[in-house]
Amino acid sequence: MPRGTILTTEVIGKAKAPRAEHRSFRYIAEYLGHSDHTIRNLLNPKKKAPPTKKVGRPAKVTQRIARRVFRLAIVKKYTSKRISKAIDNVLRPSMCFVHLAPPSGLSRNPLPPSSLTIRSHVQHLLQFILSKTRIWRRIIFSDEKKFNLDGPDGNQYYWHDVRANTELDSKRVSGGGSVMVWAGMSAHGKTDIAILEGRQDSACYTHTLDNYLAPYVKNLREDHGSH
Repeated sequence: MPRGTILTTEVIGKAKAPRAEHRSFRYIAEYLGHSDHTIRNLLNPKKKAPPTKKVGRPAKVTQRIARRVFRLAIVKKYTSKRISKAIDNVLRPSMCFVHLAPPSGLSRNPLPPSSLTIRSHVQHLLQFILSKTRIWRRIIFSDEKKFNLDGPDGNQYYWHDVRANTELDSKRVSGGGSVMVWAGMSAHGKTDIAILEGRQDSACYTHTLDNYLAPYVKNLREDHGSH
């Protein structure tokens, strides 16, 4: 909404003089060339209402505590439970969560939901597995897994500041507090666990199979015959 014309000191003086002679607001407005509303606001200003007195007990959370809760969530990546302990349990974990919820500028990034597995799915899976028992006895399952020893190695929650860029989870191949292992298993036993070092390419993976999978297959043939 645009502002009106600012009245000069001279105009204010000319407006007050007729009012002292008990002239009407409309007369003064026509005399000075301003609207009746402007003259009324000038000569009869509304008194500001006194501030509402606060009632009830004082707030338990001061601005200092609120800022600390915010910093612990953003900088330290603390959960609500850890934040509650860090501030000497001034707030319960549930209340820490409330203070971090919008409109605080944070959003709780959830994990993507997994596909729904209902009872009929489980029954079909069991039927398929039990119908292929001869095949499973001839298969060796193998896989590798990387563990981050300096923090969570899977999906995790974090408090995200909507004013900042989205953070990415660490995907280190090796080193920096992580270790990668390989192992295999079958219906007749399991292989030794291999500790994988450095970046894994086709040559490294072939070396792992030669040293861990091939001896296991040889022992299977000796113990159980050809499969």
